[in-house]
Amino acid sequence: MNQAMHPSSSADGVSWNLRDLYHDVTDPRITHDLDEALRRARDFETAYRGKVLVEGGPPPALLRAALEELEGLSEQMDKPAVYASLLHAAKTDDPRHGALLSRTREQRTVINKHLIFFDLEWVKLPDQPAQALIDAPELARFRHYLQYKRVWRPYFLSEPEEKILDEKSVTGRAAFVRLFDETVSSMKFPYEHAGRTDWLSQQQVLAKLYDADRGVRQAAAAALTRGLQDNSRLLTFIFNTLVLDHKADGELRHYPHPMTPRNLANEISEEVVEALMAAAERHDGMVQRYYRLKSRLLGIEPLRDYDRYAPIFPDLPTCDWPRARTIVQESYQAF
Repeated sequence: MNQAMHPSSSADGVSWNLRDLYHDVTDPRITHDLDEALRRARDFETAYRGKVLVEGGPPPALLRAALEELEGLSEQMDKPAVYASLLHAAKTDDPRHGALLSRTREQRTVINKHLIFFDLEWVKLPDQPAQALIDAPELARFRHYLQYKRVWRPYFLSEPEEKILDEKSVTGRAAFVRLFDETVSSMKFPYEHAGRTDWLSQQQVLAKLYDADRGVRQAAAAALTRGLQDNSRLLTFIFNTLVLDHKADGELRHYPHPMTPRNLANEISEEVVEALMAAAERHDGMVQRYYRLKSRLLGIEPLRDYDRYAPIFPDLPTCDWPRARTIVQESYQAF
């Protein structure tokens, strides 16, 4: 951790190696895993439908066997989807990546149709037998999973309704999130500086907002604004659609607050979130104090929006990719 940093911050030649998952988009193991996961899901439904929501609860051994099989087939189902998502994130303009992403999402929906019953039976089980199973030594490895699923109990719909929402999500929210990602990644921003214009990606423009040269930062901010303005109609439509989708989902599931699903997913109570927000509001002046101090340290008055990320100490050593990776790995190992 204390080694001297390299003088370069270049990531040239660095790319994700996903071959631990699959060789490429044509790897036949992708089809095999999706087909096998579907077969296992059908067998799972045949074996366990009606076996969880029974009087007194199922035997711990039966529930453990079901959870172990669900864990295995979920990994087999998710592996192609994770691979497709990573490929698409790395290069959203490759139609092969988009096609694979759509295919895996559609197949996961087909597979999930045979699994939705299991969560519904578990959350409908009365509290007393459910708690006995949660406390059972045989199910210790799955205790957190079982507890977590039951916090969603008030918000589950019927099985047919859950299946409809799951299937519609592929052409609903997920489709608009993908449209946003592909739109932003393909956008080019007119960066005008030193008498020339370069068309840069969003990441390239954002990186220039951290430059020590104020003229570079100002030009980057102008380019970012221009590029977003040129695409504002589509981006605004996407955002509004996602907001309305979230609103509709909340109304269907009767969430008490728009933040409820996010708080449940993060496993944090709404009281804690409200306390955090209240504390932040009470101390909002700290942000002003910070920027006033930064203005004095930089010798810039007034401080503009494009000065927010200006480096106070621009001569600090930078770090190249291999060293950065080592630092992160060593930090995790030091926990």
